[in-house]
Amino acid sequence: MAGRPRFSRKPLKRLRQIAYLCCHPISHFRCAAAIRNSRMAYDAATSLKYLGDHLALSLRPQQRRRALASHYTIFPAVLRLSARKALPQGLPIWRKHVGPGAALSITLEKSTLAPMEGELQLRFSYKSNLCVLTFLLASGEVFGAGHSSVLFVGGVQGFMGAREEVREAARLNGEIAPSAMLLLAVQAIGRACGVGEIIGIAEDDHISLGYARSKVIFDYRRIWNEAGGVRRGLHYGIPFEAARKPLNETSRSHRSRTRRKREAKHRLRRSIDLRVRQLISTPANATLMSAMVESCH
Repeated sequence: MAGRPRFSRKPLKRLRQIAYLCCHPISHFRCAAAIRNSRMAYDAATSLKYLGDHLALSLRPQQRRRALASHYTIFPAVLRLSARKALPQGLPIWRKHVGPGAALSITLEKSTLAPMEGELQLRFSYKSNLCVLTFLLASGEVFGAGHSSVLFVGGVQGFMGAREEVREAARLNGEIAPSAMLLLAVQAIGRACGVGEIIGIAEDDHISLGYARSKVIFDYRRIWNEAGGVRRGLHYGIPFEAARKPLNETSRSHRSRTRRKREAKHRLRRSIDLRVRQLISTPANATLMSAMVESCH
């Protein structure tokens, strides 16, 4: 109605967040303590992330809080000391030289492009940054999974104006796209950390839908389906390695190309696995992992 005053939603949102903190001081203190004790948070406001749009729209504040606390309990425990010290500068995961120009590379580092989608990011670069996958480790209970721990992928993003570089990078890498390479890397990290499942954000649950719906252009359904993922309730279950369709089900004209691409992917997967296991020390057994997760309650 004309003439009716329009109030900003932000002050009301801040008031609700402050009220939530006042009602749950002990739980917040425990979360903040887990983050502080990890010595891996680079921003004092990290412990407050769960009060806003964080990880997935379907999660409640207490679920987001537990996800944060469990990440900062689990990841420092599995990351080797040398890797933990080098993480602030970025950990090289994979690199391929393609001549005198820039190399293709994947780097593991703290999340900077979309810090509300997870605590870590894998960045694929060639000439410039081309694609980023953001994730964290968390208690499986947060996402309704039947495992003590999971790896949750909160977002995958490309960079504006980099379409030609993405195509060139894929051509130089056996027609394997940068986003597919990041998926190989996150699967390797999930295996090395000993999580029970990899979970991907659903296309209708991405946090950016809450504030920039028109800017969400990444097709999560397609990328998860291509990886063998299956929609399970609010999220996608992502296999640690996608099942391969028998070659005889591929058209004759594409079999040679498909075989070459599979062989290239197999070599890349082994190379990335070897590197990741130099950085991550798998917990001795599932009981230890469960104990770490339970300490986040």
